[in-house]
Amino acid sequence: VSQSRYGAEQSIYSEADFRKFEVDKLPKWKEPPKMVAGLDPSFTNGGDRTILYFVEYGRTDEAGPTVCLKEAVTLREDVNDPQPRNFQIAKKVMTECSGRGVPAEYLAVDATGAGDPLCDIISEVWPPRILRVKFGEKPSDLPTSSTSGIMAKDKYSNRVTELWFGGVECMRSGQLKGISPELARELTSRKYTTVGGGKLVVESKRDYKSRTGKSPDLADAAFVALELYRDWE
Repeated sequence: VSQSRYGAEQSIYSEADFRKFEVDKLPKWKEPPKMVAGLDPSFTNGGDRTILYFVEYGRTDEAGPTVCLKEAVTLREDVNDPQPRNFQIAKKVMTECSGRGVPAEYLAVDATGAGDPLCDIISEVWPPRILRVKFGEKPSDLPTSSTSGIMAKDKYSNRVTELWFGGVECMRSGQLKGISPELARELTSRKYTTVGGGKLVVESKRDYKSRTGKSPDLADAAFVALELYRDWE
């Protein structure tokens, strides 16, 4: 365990927990699930890839409301297309989502920094009902779990930390399934530490990339999609 400026750095997820909670298994749905999507644009927060992650949301007999991570699509700019990059990506998002039956209101986007203008463009080419998620904002007033009275704003230092730890709670409740080996590598390699006041904070994307050589774009896109699940529940 390495030492940060504030305290010991630890991994948020572990392979042992993945095995224990069988996150690679597919759920047995009580009824056909909804398909939702999360977008992590490459130019926000130091990312390298534009990832659109498709996630199924439904209910099972074993765990109740459950999410299953289905498919990550990498969106790339066409250098031969005269349209600006943002418009290209916005149209690709609409095309990929529409092809899977995902309406605009079932799309969540990391709107951190330069992500906001992309959200504006998506709203121009598609109905303006997407969910904007800003990683650097303050945590919400939601409880950290279904069994805890502690609010996220009292435990986490920012929104992205809340999202990453929210996935932990889903996993431990048997409500998070479909984690691929590539996604698992990103999840287990991101660290967190404790800052002033005892709040938790995940490693910044810039520090993660400096340490590992890549950005956790798959995981960030997945957690943006999971925010729709949290918003509905």
